[in-house]
Formats: sequence, structure tokens, C-alpha cells
Amino acid sequence: MTENGKITCGKLAKLLAEKLRGAGEGAALPSYRAIAKEYDVSLSVCQRAVGQLARDGVIKVSQGRSARCVSREALDRDFSFYGIIHSYNPAGSFAKVLSSYIVEAFASMTPPSFPLIRGTVNDGTREPEFAESMCYNHIRGLLLSPATGSENGEYFARLSGRIPVVLFDQDLPGSGLPLVKFDYAGFGCELGRRLRR
Repeated sequence: MTENGKITCGKLAKLLAEKLRGAGEGAALPSYRAIAKEYDVSLSVCQRAVGQLARDGVIKVSQGRSARCVSREALDRDFSFYGIIHSYNPAGSFAKVLSSYIVEAFASMTPPSFPLIRGTVNDGTREPEFAESMCYNHIRGLLLSPATGSENGEYFARLSGRIPVVLFDQDLPGSGLPLVKFDYAGFGCELGRRLRR
């Protein structure tokens, strides 16, 4: 997914679903190149967005043919996006396991929900940038694990007036936001079991 105010594959999937909703069942999507040009995104973002719609049962993709809308019911579902900003290195094993848990939890939600996950590598200056990018992509709420020593309390307090913001893992001084602390012993055991698999 892209950052800095650009359209993510999740947002593109939502835009394409809206376009298909107006056309109805049997409607064909344009080519990847046409979609990329229309929305000013890369071909890879197009492929991931179309793949998401196919996994959700909205369209059927056939080799060498246009993707077609197959499910009016799937189109009528409301897709929800939520932002998650954590302070870990996204390439690290802990962040990867954490992300897999998050994706698994959101996949089981009804209506379908998708997390937009960003890691700041403990750099608090990146938190507002990521949050603004996520708001641009119409998230319905934000979970934030702030970087150690982050000074963005006032920013996230203001942001909580636009969307729900909940802290996890550690507090953010000056924000007054709700906080969820991990059960480190229980989570550590569960994480160890997951890594051994």
C-alpha cells in the first residue's frame, strides 16, 4: 500500500466497488492500465485491489478476459478501513506476527473490515504523516502504539475529534486518549506458540 496521501489498494478496491455498484451485475472492469491511469496509481496497486475484490466475491477474474461483477450482495456490503500505527520495525519478526494477528482479527469482522498497518520504527515524527494518509483513505478509527518519547499527544487529541483514536501498548502524554495495555505474559506465550508453528 502507498503512503503520503496516495490511494491505497484498499481505497482503490472501495472506489472500484462503487463504480461497479452503479453498473450492476455483469459489468466489466477496465484494464489494469486504464484503472492505473484513471486513479493515478501503480499497476501493482491495481492488481492488489482487483485481487481483494475477487477474494470478497464481488468480481470474477478469468485469464485473458475482463473481470466481471458477479455478486450484487457483495457489492452492497460496506467495506470498513481502520488504521493501525505501531512503533515497531515492519521488517522485524514481532511486527510481522503482530500484523498477521491484526489481519486475522479484521478478516473475521462483519461487515468486511481491512486494516491499514504502518510501522514507525520508533520514530514519533512519522506518526502524524501516517495518520493523515490513513484519514485521506477514509479510515473509521485508529489504533496507535506511539513511539517512545513521542510528542504527538496534542495532535492525536485533535484527531480524535474527527475519528476514534485508541492507544495500545503505551500511553501518549498530553493526549487523554483511551489506552489498552497488553497482557505481556499471555501475549508472549501465544506469540511463542505462533512462532514455533
